[in-house]
Amino acid sequence: MHNTVSISAETARHVLFHYGRDGGYRPGSFTLKLMEAIDAADIVHTARLHTAYPELVDAMTLAANERDGIARLDAIANSTATAAAEEVQPPTNLHTGATRVALNVERIHATGGHQVNIAALDADGTGHGHRLLGGKHYNQGTTTVIHGDLNADDANEIRNMLDAVFPPTA
Repeated sequence: MHNTVSISAETARHVLFHYGRDGGYRPGSFTLKLMEAIDAADIVHTARLHTAYPELVDAMTLAANERDGIARLDAIANSTATAAAEEVQPPTNLHTGATRVALNVERIHATGGHQVNIAALDADGTGHGHRLLGGKHYNQGTTTVIHGDLNADDANEIRNMLDAVFPPTA
């Protein structure tokens, strides 16, 4: 996520509807299609959509990527009309305490599809991950098909490939 953005009860309900959760309600057709686009977007297009629709992108990101994201949206959706919207603010350093980086291929139970993700994990196996390819599973349950921890040589090779295609900016 980007800067701190308030998520309204209405947006929280739309996102809950999108993920088929209780407490959600159907938005208009434009917002439905916009949520589908956010779901399908890669990181570059998500950033572009965030410029125009920061609240909706942040709510969708919260639901998809935070362990308690759905619960937080549910709390926002059930707040009174006069209650302040929750301020969504990402951690300043998502990888603090990370001791390893893992690459996983997971089978998504609900769809039978697959997801490839990378995660910076601490000694207890918790941390922050990023979906690289495949469908989003939104806490629908997955089974790890392939798991591997990256080593320093892997990291250097990946960095070299990324820098060749996406040169670092100053």
